[in-house]
Amino acid sequence: GVLVFVRDITGRKRAEEEQRRSREIAERLAGELAVIAEIGRLIDSTPAIGEVYERVAFETRKLIPFDRLSVSLNNPHEGTQTIAHVAGKEVPRRLQGLSFSLKGTINDLLIRSRSGVLIPSEDIPELVKSLPGLRSVLDSGLRSVMSVPLIVRNEVIGALHFRSQKPDEYRPEDLRLAERVGEQIAGAIANARLYGNLKKTGHSLRESEKRFRALVEQAAVGVAEIDIAT
Repeated sequence: GVLVFVRDITGRKRAEEEQRRSREIAERLAGELAVIAEIGRLIDSTPAIGEVYERVAFETRKLIPFDRLSVSLNNPHEGTQTIAHVAGKEVPRRLQGLSFSLKGTINDLLIRSRSGVLIPSEDIPELVKSLPGLRSVLDSGLRSVMSVPLIVRNEVIGALHFRSQKPDEYRPEDLRLAERVGEQIAGAIANARLYGNLKKTGHSLRESEKRFRALVEQAAVGVAEIDIAT
């Protein structure tokens, strides 16, 4: 009788634990969907990439803890990267707006791997030898590293970085969500660049129209616009 009673308690506890875990997974997935939906709504509502960065940091923090979130964009022709946005802890030589070499950095690694990386805290000191860009992470007291590539038209244009002072802060489910957020940011950057190009084209057309109208209206004789090169 005692043995059966113990088995019943053990089985009940196991069932309760499985139910609790199932609820946690369901709540996590619901939270991820809500965050992704809100970021998508924001991207559709504004072409201002700076505003997108700020709101993405705010929404993502609801599920992924971080002491520093940053977006860095690659400049492959110059062999550099530029930090486009920072939320949270500032890191010397890694301030918003600064550019530095791509070589030996996480961005350089992501260009080759084309997939997110989650580095165990205990591995970071050893990896500094091959990725000296991680030195700034250690020197700033950050102990957890997670980064995902930003890919536009099959090109890795940059990276989204999460850093935490708590060791081993990130898990595979965090990486999965970070990759989805990275996809949305890459889409927002592509939209912002397209919008900027369209504005430039529109401005050029308006300037050409104004110039031609001034020539015609002010000329006393017939006017022709020519291209010397042709």
